[in-house]
Amino acid sequence: MHSNRSVKKYPEIRMDVAAVAMYAKGSAPYIGVPVVEDGTRRAAVFCRKHLQAAIAAPVVSAVYDVEAHTLTLNGGPLAKYTLRDLAADGLSWQMRNDLTKWAERKRKTATVKNLPANLKQDAKRREAIGKLERRLSKIYLYKPFNPVCAERRERWDGSAVWMRDQVAEWTLQKPHRKALGRIYGRYVADLYKPRGRFPWKSVNADIEAAGMRLDSYNAWSKVRTRVAHKGMDIPEYLKSLPEFVGLVRKPWDLKPLEFESRRENYVRELQSYFAAKSEADSLKAQIANLKLATKPLALELAEAS
Repeated sequence: MHSNRSVKKYPEIRMDVAAVAMYAKGSAPYIGVPVVEDGTRRAAVFCRKHLQAAIAAPVVSAVYDVEAHTLTLNGGPLAKYTLRDLAADGLSWQMRNDLTKWAERKRKTATVKNLPANLKQDAKRREAIGKLERRLSKIYLYKPFNPVCAERRERWDGSAVWMRDQVAEWTLQKPHRKALGRIYGRYVADLYKPRGRFPWKSVNADIEAAGMRLDSYNAWSKVRTRVAHKGMDIPEYLKSLPEFVGLVRKPWDLKPLEFESRRENYVRELQSYFAAKSEADSLKAQIANLKLATKPLALELAEAS
């Protein structure tokens, strides 16, 4: 007669809870905990913070699963923690990097402690300067632009165009836009004539008389082949003449709801910018003060020798 109980196929190793708690102490980011005392197996590697958090609970037993590579700290139905062995698949690059940085910090601390009293303060100041400079390098300052302004762009010849230039040009081109409006009104009756009768020569002559020029690339015969998929017809083409003759667009041509949304985003981004700028200025001032109080390294080495 067979039992219905599930039998564990792989062994579990019971570990001493006091020993696990002892190994959890320390400052290294990762810790190796011996699974067996005779050294026949490699140590299991865990994140020290996770192990300290788990062992802080009222743990009764510690069991290491050889097959699953997990350590189970059992303290009852409401306090059961399972930690995975991080070295089961080999040490990752992140773990090696964290351990290397931790070891470098330890070596720097030991070096500063062994310095003479007259050099110790300057060494600490240089270390503080390095920390502040690293913090400063992580701050990215980008001043947002007002939604009623157009972003800086460049013309075909490389010259810069700003919103103020675009607004001034748009204002000066108002007579040209009114002239194009009159041209549209003058020839709107011809839109309903049979095909091929529209007086394009007269339209082009009126455009040139108003001080503008419609080149062959933007003529209707060329435009209709480029925008055939958009379904542009002659009335829409005549309404778009300001674009085809090279007039600038209205810089703040936005829908009211879209403008309000962009305005709110602009205010939030501007507040973040000023906060970051204030932090950057504070860090720069601290770095400058520390550099004034710190002797040059070459002078310190000469004094030490």
